[in-house]
Amino acid sequence: MQKERPGPSFRPSFLLKSLQQEDLKKVIHQALTDERGLSENTVSLEPEAEEVSIRYADGDARRVLNILEVAADLCHDGVIRSDSIMDILSDTGRRFDKGGEAFYDQISAFHKSVRGSSPDGALYWAARMVDGGADPLYIIRRLVAIASEDIGNADPRALDIAINAWQAFERLGAPEPKFSS
Repeated sequence: MQKERPGPSFRPSFLLKSLQQEDLKKVIHQALTDERGLSENTVSLEPEAEEVSIRYADGDARRVLNILEVAADLCHDGVIRSDSIMDILSDTGRRFDKGGEAFYDQISAFHKSVRGSSPDGALYWAARMVDGGADPLYIIRRLVAIASEDIGNADPRALDIAINAWQAFERLGAPEPKFSS
């Protein structure tokens, strides 16, 4: 008889360490000069703007690359200045990219708030998505699906309430003109 071996008693984990300032400078330099990066934009970065970007990135190459990409898109004369970086960093960051990572993160947070019986959280995420440009009808359709799939057994009225809200929105529209569909 062969004795079964137990599986590994640990799960592999990955620890991502923060990059040092010099590493981030290399990332910036590569992004500005590499043909797969921003070299086609022929942008340059003021030293002070580089320092601000590195400080904000806090050791995360993704952050510094995101800052550079946005700054390169917004600069008009080919030079990224520190005031431009500060403007980007002071942005509230409200975004809803209709299909990208923020889209799925926010709709997931909305769904989890409803599932977790958090009306304040659900309203927050719904408002944030609408404010960021999401179609209100999409959110209402998701709410109908949630009422059917997640809430229906606990409260059989949930689907009726969600469909009534959908019909009311279609008939009346949004209260603010910028949100109308």
